[in-house]
Amino acid sequence: KRMLQVHYKVQAARLGACTLRGATEHLRTGQMQHFQHLTMLVNVPVVTLTSAVSCSAGTGKYVGASATITAGAQFQDFINATLHLNTSSSHLNLPVITGNGFSDSLYVAMTGNCTLRWIVLEGGRGGRGGAARVEAGATLTIDHVIFRHNLSPSHGGGLFVQRAAVAVVSHSLFHSNEAKIVYVGMAGGGGVHNRGMLTMMDSTFDSNKAISTTSQASGGALYNVGQASGEGILLVKNEAQGNMVGEGGGVSTYRNGTLLTMSNCTFIANKATHSGGAA
Repeated sequence: KRMLQVHYKVQAARLGACTLRGATEHLRTGQMQHFQHLTMLVNVPVVTLTSAVSCSAGTGKYVGASATITAGAQFQDFINATLHLNTSSSHLNLPVITGNGFSDSLYVAMTGNCTLRWIVLEGGRGGRGGAARVEAGATLTIDHVIFRHNLSPSHGGGLFVQRAAVAVVSHSLFHSNEAKIVYVGMAGGGGVHNRGMLTMMDSTFDSNKAISTTSQASGGALYNVGQASGEGILLVKNEAQGNMVGEGGGVSTYRNGTLLTMSNCTFIANKATHSGGAA
């Protein structure tokens, strides 16, 4: 991974024990008699769109043609909202793919082994997977990715994983995504809707919603009818809001043949209108 080297000039006391705050105060008041200039080098990964998005399939990158790629603004929730994103580079401006009203997923893994890393997906409006979709036969690795403010009219506000598809999610944040349906039917998975094989590690689901204004909503953060596992997942303030049925504010999984395994996971203040605030 390429690194960007940042130089800082630091004034430090040469004699005696002194904290940085104390040294700064002594410098401000002119009381420090002995000090020297030091140079501190900090290595920071260089993140570009090319390094963030890749696919081994011959068909290349699947990014909606109408999407706009812009420079990433600092996302404070990336630093503060979750312990799982406490990395040395979490303060960087990440590349952002925004939808600008584009009515499809921002990224679709059609075939082969694909990767999303160190990037933000926001404003997606895909029918299945507001931000990203993994089709049958494809494998998508998601590492240090922020899914924020994406909307699906039915399934998977942030991510949709099709049958016979594989998704591996690590050190990522799903924040304020929605699966919202306004006609008769079920809204499933405000953050993620999984029908294939999903593995999640050290990631956070914060304030995602599954909403149905007429009937059923299930799985505010995750809706699973495939094979899914989670290790070290934090689920906070996710909701399932259904006019008739709202179930599994955090997680919902059912149907014969489905499997969900979760360990060392934390559920905080998730809620559903009818049953299973957490799961």
